[in-house]
Parts: sequence; C-alpha cells; structure tokens
Amino acid sequence: MATFGHDVPTVTIPAPSNLASGRRALSEILEKEPGIEAIFCSSDGLAQGVLVEALARGLRVPQDLALCGFGDADFAAHLVPSLTTVHVDGAGIGRMAAELILSRCAGKEVPQKINDIGFRIVERESTALRSE
Repeated sequence: MATFGHDVPTVTIPAPSNLASGRRALSEILEKEPGIEAIFCSSDGLAQGVLVEALARGLRVPQDLALCGFGDADFAAHLVPSLTTVHVDGAGIGRMAAELILSRCAGKEVPQKINDIGFRIVERESTALRSE
C-alpha cells in the first residue's frame, strides 16, 4: 500500500529506453526497495524489460509485482502476462500540434495555451487483482 509523504523509489533511464534498460532498471529499483509492489514505466518497451527481468528473478507478475507501461504498443496485449498500459492518442496530438503551428504561421492567436487530448488506461493482466 502506498503511503504519502515518503520518497517514491525511482530509476532514471536515458532515452531511448529498451528491453535491456528495463531489465537494468528493475535490478536498480530492487536494490533500493526490495519489497516494491508496483512499477510504472515511461514506455511499454521499458516495461517489457522489467517484465523479463522480474520473471528471470522468479517474481510473479502481478502477484508479486504489478506493472504498467505507457504508449499502448501493439505488443503489449500479447505479452504473458499481458501488459497494462496508458493509451494516448498520438495521431490526435500530432493533428492538433500541426493545426496550432499552421494557425501561428498564419498570424492567428492561439486561444488555448494548454490542450488536453486525454488518455485511457488499458487494464490487462499485469495489474490484475492480486490473489495469493
């Protein structure tokens, strides 16, 4: 259970992240916090590496370690266990950015400085309710 007011263990991975850096990241975080119960990764590729390392160490996902990625990559649904992830509308972000750039180039004032495209969490097996 998370407690607020304490430092959250983190590992910073330089871009671009990949499977190998995910494996390294889990090793580092387990050194800092061996009892960690959940990990959120900044990409699905990084999360895939965390999953591979967790399984290599005999950790059960999600029973011992819940895992969430980011990006809803096409492979995320096909991992074992399938990867919970955050889906963002990348094409929608690109369209909106292009429209805003074209408006600025045409000398028009951009009415909103912040535009929220939204996101959705795609729940899959890697964060399923824990059953011992």
